[in-house]
Amino acid sequence: MNNLKVALIILGLFSVITSSMAQEIRHNSTRVAYTLTEMQGDFGLGFQIESPSFLHDAITIKLRANQMFLSYDLEGKNQWGPYWHSSVGISSNPVNISERVALYGEGGASFIIPNSDFSTSDSEWAGYGLFGFNFHFAPQFCYFLEAGASGSGAKAEKSDNQRFYANGFIVNVGFKIMFGD
Repeated sequence: MNNLKVALIILGLFSVITSSMAQEIRHNSTRVAYTLTEMQGDFGLGFQIESPSFLHDAITIKLRANQMFLSYDLEGKNQWGPYWHSSVGISSNPVNISERVALYGEGGASFIIPNSDFSTSDSEWAGYGLFGFNFHFAPQFCYFLEAGASGSGAKAEKSDNQRFYANGFIVNVGFKIMFGD
């Protein structure tokens, strides 16, 4: 599983480097977003903040915090268990691919605080990588869509099905507000 985490981090960093080589959108602004997340069957609600771009407008830093919900079986009954998922990532500054659409790549590390109802672990770590699109509908507002993958060894060992969580395919959608420029 550690090889998967390293591969995801390398993939994310590669996507940041390659997508920052193209013409960047010159937004030197802080971005704040509300996010809906799906991570291999786990549903989440979250918040993210993105730094202004730096290193010649090439990269930004993103911080995320999500309240996730794991669907698991316990004593033959389906349960929903909340857990916390946060991440820090390096993202390329979005690149215009049309007048209203921009593309970016991101990679980083995640910290997970499991629920003691389904896990004996106090914390877990993961790596992730993704690609995202910003859909601008006004100068300071956009919707976004992100898709990628996360690799963690987090397992709900107290549940009947002992499934992995905070692991696998990721989809994030949301709404961003940009401050400054």
